[in-house]
Amino acid sequence: MIGFWHPFGPHGGETRKQIIERKRKEIQKNRWTLWSFQYRTDKTLNQWIAQIKKNKGRVFVFCSDSEGARDPKGKKFYAKQFRYPTSSTWNNIPSAIGIPHPFGKKPLACAFKVKSIYNPEVIRIPKGIKWLCVGENKWREDKLPTRGEYLLKSDGRCKLRKVYKILELVFPYLVVIKSQKIN
Repeated sequence: MIGFWHPFGPHGGETRKQIIERKRKEIQKNRWTLWSFQYRTDKTLNQWIAQIKKNKGRVFVFCSDSEGARDPKGKKFYAKQFRYPTSSTWNNIPSAIGIPHPFGKKPLACAFKVKSIYNPEVIRIPKGIKWLCVGENKWREDKLPTRGEYLLKSDGRCKLRKVYKILELVFPYLVVIKSQKIN
């Protein structure tokens, strides 16, 4: 198994439940959706994609069950375009997909390309994981950091925290998104 850890709570003015309902509807209309998270460089995204390619299996995102999580501060903008980490060409986000995101000072963020959303009992959650430390390009088995997204793989000694929902990704798995101010 390979996938990501994703801190999940209220975001862009929506509750967890509202986000899940909206994203499920977007998948029904468009067959996939984009799920935003903080900006990462193309170098990091491509490093993650290289590790995913070595796995040759399904790719998941384990969304944390963090009831105390707070909505990130910052003015909310909608993302209107996306690009793949290996490309400089911007594509319009399909009209069926809405990505309200508190971009802050940077006009860019990242997103998972999601094809399904599952309850945790549907997908086998690994008992132990390893997580990729991008700066060291090394798999670690100590305690998973609480903030930020991390690439995970099974068969490690680190225990995964409680999971709220599981996303299944579709190739190319990760994109960069660009903001547009909300009036």
